[in-house]
Amino acid sequence: MHAEPSRRATVEDERAAGSRHARSLGRSADREPALARARRTLQRVTENHTPLHPAIARLHAWGIVRGALRLYREEPVRVAVSALVVLGPALLFSLLLGTVVDAGRDTWLHGRWVALGTISAFAGFLATLGLVIYAGLLDEFVGARIRGSRLPSAATAARELPFGPLVVADVVVATAIGVSSAIGVLPGLVVLCLVAVVGPVVNIERVGPIAGVRRSIALTWPRLGTVAAAMFPAIALEYAAHRWFLHLRSTNAWIAEAAGVLFLAVTLGALLGLIEVVLAYAMLVRDPSSRIARELGSASGTATP
Repeated sequence: MHAEPSRRATVEDERAAGSRHARSLGRSADREPALARARRTLQRVTENHTPLHPAIARLHAWGIVRGALRLYREEPVRVAVSALVVLGPALLFSLLLGTVVDAGRDTWLHGRWVALGTISAFAGFLATLGLVIYAGLLDEFVGARIRGSRLPSAATAARELPFGPLVVADVVVATAIGVSSAIGVLPGLVVLCLVAVVGPVVNIERVGPIAGVRRSIALTWPRLGTVAAAMFPAIALEYAAHRWFLHLRSTNAWIAEAAGVLFLAVTLGALLGLIEVVLAYAMLVRDPSSRIARELGSASGTATP
């Protein structure tokens, strides 16, 4: 008589427990997306507002550009002279090839589309050649300002520079930018942003050229919008300047165009190189696997995100 009600009570208790467990699972599943969103929000806030080493830029466009301008103000001679030495020759030779193409388009190059396209492509390749070497050299010359250490002499910096890996990485990056730019403007800009920190990464982490390209993509891809926003003003101004140089070429003002190209190297070219250096440190210091994160994070007394 009493066993039947007891069994019914046990079944009802089991059903109630199962229902509570199901509701608990449902609430956990509902909470999971909210928790994921909260973690992402916290990461963004931490990246932009956690105190780090005082010379490390915040991960937003103006913070990066401001850090680059500060480096230029602190070391104008090193930045400008290295720009003339590294970027100047390739830009001048690219200018010479462009002049040859324009002069021969209606004469000896007329109808020779393969030769015309090859020379034009090589001139464009030379215009981007040297950016990786220059950014790596800048890190060796002025990166100590970010790390808070003593600046090396020019001889020491040149001796410590991993010149071979930087040259190979420079050729790889210039080729990738040239091929992607031939496909379209947007693909070219995306590739330019993805490989923005190859030079500083090769110099800081002492990795090979291919590893440096992979590392740059891994660092910049999650922050592609920030990288593009930091680099786009200088790139847009450089493009406008090149259009003006084409006007000078049409008036046979070669000396003025050459002077303008060199001025462009020590201004916008130098600024782009410094932006790449500042970007590299701003991203590496937030990567726990990086040596920079361990060194500069501990120097600030805070854990890097």
